[in-house]
Amino acid sequence: GAVYVLSFVASAVGGEVVELVGARKLNGTSSGMQHTPSPHGHFGASLAPIGDLDGDGIGDLAVGAPGAGAGAAGACQQSRGGGGGAGGADCAIGAVYIVLLSPDGRAKSSLKYTAVSWGALGPPLLPRALFGAALAAYPAGVLSAGPTLVVGAPGADADAGAVHLLLLATDGHLTRSETVDAPREARGGFGSALAVTPDWDSNGVGELLVGAPRAARAELADA
Repeated sequence: GAVYVLSFVASAVGGEVVELVGARKLNGTSSGMQHTPSPHGHFGASLAPIGDLDGDGIGDLAVGAPGAGAGAAGACQQSRGGGGGAGGADCAIGAVYIVLLSPDGRAKSSLKYTAVSWGALGPPLLPRALFGAALAAYPAGVLSAGPTLVVGAPGADADAGAVHLLLLATDGHLTRSETVDAPREARGGFGSALAVTPDWDSNGVGELLVGAPRAARAELADA
């Protein structure tokens, strides 16, 4: 998998985007990537800007790889509807990469979050979790000193799904985590899509929208 950083120029009248002027590819062979994504990890399946973690004035990026951890050789039996979509491997656990960017879109350095790397700080993850299938983020200072990365794991708990909140320090390192389990309906794929809204209820924290495309019925629940 890969992520492409595209640069555009705007017209002088109205500011409409009119021309692509550059593109840069980020993948496991990019200089600055200390953590090489696995060949079958679906690196780039989800993306979220997470603010400027290293103080260089350039926003940095979270990248989901929900197919990561798919066996030592990176090959798992593909089932679940033929393996369509991001991370269809039965034994995929998933991972999230934090990529610190330079002004020209190159990777300066990276962090990798998996069930192995975070020890007791992160949530326990089992095969088929598809951790990283969706990403969103709260800005620094809202839920933690640094940004809070919201990670969907729609395959968790026998496909009911879950959402994990990774509370980060200002440099992007994990400090603790919280888990939001799926509502009662089974096999809902809770966490397949994520979005942070403006603060609708004026409590200082934006609302989190969570997609569950296989949910049996609509249900509104107060968190």
